Amino acid sequence: MKVTAARIAAALLFCGLPSAALAQEGAVVELRPDGVLVDTRQIPAVQQGTKLGFVRIGPDRREIGQGSVLAVMDGKALVTITSGTAVAQGDLAVLCPDPSQTNRYQTTRAMAAQARPGTPSAPTAARLRSALAARDAAVQQGACDTVAYDGQIDSLSAQMQQEIRRGPAAASSSDPIDRWVDRSGKAIDQAGSTVDKLTSLGAKLGLGSTKPAAPPAPPPAAPAAQQNPPPQQFAPAPPQYAPVQQYTAPQQYPPAQQNPAPQQNSPAQQNPAPQQYPAPSSPLGNTPAQPDRAIAAFGGLAPPPGAAAAPAPGASSPAYNPAWDFVPGERSIFYDDFSDFMPGGAPPHLKVRGPAVDVRNVADGKQLVVSKPGTLLTASLGSLPPNFTIETEVEFDDSPSRSYRPGFRLQLGRLPSIVRSEITVQLNWVARTGTVKATAGPLLGTAPFRVTPGQRLSLSLWMQDGRVRVYVNNERLVDANQVQLAACDAAWLYFTEVAAPLGVARFRVAESAPDFGLTIDSTGRYVSHGIHFDVDSDRLRPESMPVLKSIAAALASKPALQLRIEGHTDSTGDSAHNQDLSQRRADAVKSVLASQFSVDGSRLATAGQGSNVPLASNDTAEGRATNRRVEFVKQ
Repeated sequence: MKVTAARIAAALLFCGLPSAALAQEGAVVELRPDGVLVDTRQIPAVQQGTKLGFVRIGPDRREIGQGSVLAVMDGKALVTITSGTAVAQGDLAVLCPDPSQTNRYQTTRAMAAQARPGTPSAPTAARLRSALAARDAAVQQGACDTVAYDGQIDSLSAQMQQEIRRGPAAASSSDPIDRWVDRSGKAIDQAGSTVDKLTSLGAKLGLGSTKPAAPPAPPPAAPAAQQNPPPQQFAPAPPQYAPVQQYTAPQQYPPAQQNPAPQQNSPAQQNPAPQQYPAPSSPLGNTPAQPDRAIAAFGGLAPPPGAAAAPAPGASSPAYNPAWDFVPGERSIFYDDFSDFMPGGAPPHLKVRGPAVDVRNVADGKQLVVSKPGTLLTASLGSLPPNFTIETEVEFDDSPSRSYRPGFRLQLGRLPSIVRSEITVQLNWVARTGTVKATAGPLLGTAPFRVTPGQRLSLSLWMQDGRVRVYVNNERLVDANQVQLAACDAAWLYFTEVAAPLGVARFRVAESAPDFGLTIDSTGRYVSHGIHFDVDSDRLRPESMPVLKSIAAALASKPALQLRIEGHTDSTGDSAHNQDLSQRRADAVKSVLASQFSVDGSRLATAGQGSNVPLASNDTAEGRATNRRVEFVKQ
């Protein structure tokens, strides 16, 4: 049978395997007089004599030297380093490829070699052959770190597979599902044609088997050569991966797919998604309490003209469900909603390395836009307290690539680039699924989740008394205890694969909320930034329920306690409207405590304070977020 590029691409698609192995990396965990100790649990087949390369993550990713394994024990290897190599704790260790190995990317090489001139995939095949040659040359010259080459090869391979599969039919519909169904139908027709040929061959051989009658089949597709238009009708697609110097992330641990065992630690199965909650009317995620009319869910911009009017006071609130238990921190350590990020400028709060970023307006504020992989965002935190929360939201635009697997990493560590812990989020755009993985040196847990196109993905981390909880879309997926996290002063967002622009809605780091009962007894006042409402509305959002649950529990344990609930806003927008909205939101909190948590309403009074009692300056996004809050005052 003749082997063609189309057959090879179909085989890759059917098997569901990428053309390159996933990145396999370890980390230097200890410096010793006789060498360095490397965590090698994610590096396969490490034994005495194995050659490893050392990689440092700074302004760029660069190989700093190599070494040889002396001994292996308990997932760690003692490695001697070559002279002139200065290795530091936290540097990466990668397996050096064997220059004599010829079967790496064998299927990808064959697909690129079989591409016919004049077909839509010919330009991509040329770039793919060039990327393969560049990688081969680097390996022959002794390079160990091939991550940048591998990323470009994988991206071009996926692009070429797509171009071979879709043919000219891709231009007939702008809807990706229509194109998918169209390709699937053609595949079924081709399968039926194959069955016809096999049946005919069986009859000639006297096997006596006949195919049952079937409805008339559609006309057969034209030969492949006729289906491909001249190459000038297809503009060559740009490479999906940035050049080598753009891989600037402190990626100390391998991607989520390298530990695909969610059954080992999958609290998500123990905490099923709450069924009582109606879907929030605004995008998913934890947003600051929002009393002002002019500020949208994440602050910064007024709602667009023609936006729906605010609901009447007393609008319905979601039913309580204990499955969501994340409580946002109170004292902000770092906050950015990009409201003061101007187009053409640079983000004023996050440090950017790698490809340039931009900003876009959305219905509820602004988003920082990431368009290329290798983008690294750094937040300087000063001294991170032992108990803290981190919240961020990312909106993924749909991609025409059916093999698109966008991903990003939330990392904590020490400046300039020592990673202590990491949360990796990886999506499968075809299957509409995702995986989250948490590490803090050792693996803490992995878990799957569902992806809904068009909805933001919220990621939250809660560190409390050695317990680490990771939430995706408010659902607890990883839960590990007795975790010791070394001192950290920085957080990074690193975007590992980007084929379509994605938007970061906000990024917040805060000290964990204090205990309500202890605080109200000692100070007589409790300030909450974890009670959230729909935009310009008094309707409570589902993620507010854990905070209200803790308040109701304290009231139940203190029968004599009476509270005044105060709504507060920032100074943006009309003062009279903010005053009214803050009153309605205070009333809504009282209503939910009474109706869903059985709190006696006579113990609760309400007051709307508008913007009259700020806690911080309203001149910055962080200050405005601090001022948007609900307070509980002991009476």
